[in-house]
Amino acid sequence: MSGNDSPRFHLRLTLDMAESLLEHFERFAGDGVVTLEVNDAGIWFIDPVFDRVMFLGRADLSDEQRARIEATYH
Repeated sequence: MSGNDSPRFHLRLTLDMAESLLEHFERFAGDGVVTLEVNDAGIWFIDPVFDRVMFLGRADLSDEQRARIEATYH
């Protein structure tokens, strides 16, 4: 890694996810910063007041989701 010992992390957003981030920014901002959780199910807003999450989206399909789509349309 180039001068940094921490691993690189990629967060992929679609246009509608970026628009949702802007739309809901103030609602989920704590001290002017939005914290997102990323897991296998997608990307989630974290509510800093009530410690709840709201689904932001998922840019990539899992292998299982791809297999279901292929089975449905083939």
